[in-house]
Amino acid sequence: MKFIALPALLLLLMSIQPVYSQCSLPAPTNLQSTMTAESALLKWKLSQSVSYYKVRYRKTGDAIWISSPQLNVSNYTISDLQPGTSYDLRVVPYCSNGQQGAYTFKLDTTIMPNIIILYLDDAPNGLTGATGAPDFVETPNIDLIAKNGMNFTNNSCLISLCAPSRAVMITGRAPARTGVKDNSTQQNFNLSLPTLSEQLQQAGIYTAVLGKFHDVFDAHNGTDWNYRYESVTAQGSATIKFSRNGGPAKKAGNDSVITKVLIDTAIALVHQTSQPLFLLLSLRDPHTPTKVPVPFNHYYDNETISFGVNTLPYSNLYPSFLYELPNKNYKDATQMTEILKNQYRAMAYLDSRIGDLLNALSTTGKLEHTLLLFTSDNGFMNDEHGLYGKRHPYHESVIAPLHIWYNEWFPSGTSELLTSSIDLYTTILRAAGITDSNSDGISIKDLYDGNVLRTMAYSSTGYTTEDNFQDMASSRTGWDADYKLIQYGCSQVTEAFFNLQNDPQELVNLINKPSLQSVIQEYRESLNDLAAHYGDTLPGTLLNCHLVDNNRNGQALNQHDALSIYPNPGNGRITVEGFENFLHVELRSVIGSHIEYIKESFDCSHLPDGLYLIHAISASGVPANVTFIKQE
Repeated sequence: MKFIALPALLLLLMSIQPVYSQCSLPAPTNLQSTMTAESALLKWKLSQSVSYYKVRYRKTGDAIWISSPQLNVSNYTISDLQPGTSYDLRVVPYCSNGQQGAYTFKLDTTIMPNIIILYLDDAPNGLTGATGAPDFVETPNIDLIAKNGMNFTNNSCLISLCAPSRAVMITGRAPARTGVKDNSTQQNFNLSLPTLSEQLQQAGIYTAVLGKFHDVFDAHNGTDWNYRYESVTAQGSATIKFSRNGGPAKKAGNDSVITKVLIDTAIALVHQTSQPLFLLLSLRDPHTPTKVPVPFNHYYDNETISFGVNTLPYSNLYPSFLYELPNKNYKDATQMTEILKNQYRAMAYLDSRIGDLLNALSTTGKLEHTLLLFTSDNGFMNDEHGLYGKRHPYHESVIAPLHIWYNEWFPSGTSELLTSSIDLYTTILRAAGITDSNSDGISIKDLYDGNVLRTMAYSSTGYTTEDNFQDMASSRTGWDADYKLIQYGCSQVTEAFFNLQNDPQELVNLINKPSLQSVIQEYRESLNDLAAHYGDTLPGTLLNCHLVDNNRNGQALNQHDALSIYPNPGNGRITVEGFENFLHVELRSVIGSHIEYIKESFDCSHLPDGLYLIHAISASGVPANVTFIKQE
């Protein structure tokens, strides 16, 4: 259906057809309508020959008409319409002798929304209040989007890397089909694929992209965008420059913060555009290096950053290359403290500017009819498992925030449905009344309504030599609410299997657990099916790597100079070597909660599988901590 854009509404009036009885009456003239998605205020010019009017309407295809009372005025409000529904409408004039003439119109209550994507760069969960940031971090405007909309807490990225993830989002196709498999293959973008902006533009929507393009957002040289404003310098550069509609890069006045310039431009577009707007606001926050203005640059200076047990490196059953990558993939506590504070500062400033954007949408009357989507290209490892960066298959890297504020579709709340970055394409097209049967994703609206079912999430990263990652194996992973399977592209079979119910931080690899082998095999088969669906197979380049298994090698795990645990991992009777060197020895949970005091040996068979702490205090008050893995 082709939509006709009117201020704040879409109305389709078709075939004004008089149906005459025995008296001939003129059709209502100057018919006007003011609509929302659920009501229509009709107005027309009175005719001297008409005694009264009635308005009748029905859903297209229904047999029964709903009628108004007699109207001696020239207006009537229909207040019980259903959004996104087509109606037959009649404005019926009556003669004084009761004879009538009926004039039939088509009324479509589909209001084309504005669509705004707040697309962040390297933003994992944990940087905003809505996604679990520390209490001292305040992001009220982003949290408002999550609160008033739907907070999808299990949203994954099909690939945890900048350019490939953007190609997935803008086409709804997997990396095997976009041609962009890492940041060095942006020029391989498959130009035959229809883009989100192309299809929306053809539907009469004004399309604009601002910020970081990574080539893929502008692969068609601007033919699918009405307005382009590219940030061509990194955040933190001494001089920031922008290219407007493909022109030469120029300074943006005296501004030195990219985020300020981009959101100022977005606000101007909100005020200036009269037709429905698709705005892709591709931000650089919180990607390093960050830069914020005063006073945000000193936010959180005096705050203490805490690091949990999940920041400890794996000590067993991990891929052998994991801790042999370039040094930039690892940070010490001092470095991580400043990195996290900078990320929090960037998010605080961004949040303040998002508040300005929300205010612009509200004052222009556009907020009510805007699909507002907040997400990121990928997650990021902020020292979880001793790792820093992306590309990894662990949740912190493959899970990205997703808040959708569009109350015509979703009530306010939280959803644990398995959504994916590849779904954004299909979801946004559906909001515009467009379908694309070739997409590899699904509509999140259909997923939420139960019309489609996703039983397993999927993410993969191929092997690449770019950016000194030649020593990192490819990986693919699939998970549901219960378990997660990871397969690495190693010369030897290298896998991980986590119980997400008991071990959501992915601390204990259960791949060798005998009682789970049939379950693991089921997940292998499901993972293969998903890989086939996305046209994805592990690349031919297999790294010379293996699963580090200290049990097979007879090595002790996580030993302290004066305290050690054996066997570790273990089940049943556990020996505490060096017990006599301490006043007391305590078994704690991974978050430090007391479970029980233990002696030189203890029975752990009653404990759920997972990671625990053995905490001891010497006579001189010196503590000792050893991690212990309970595993059958």
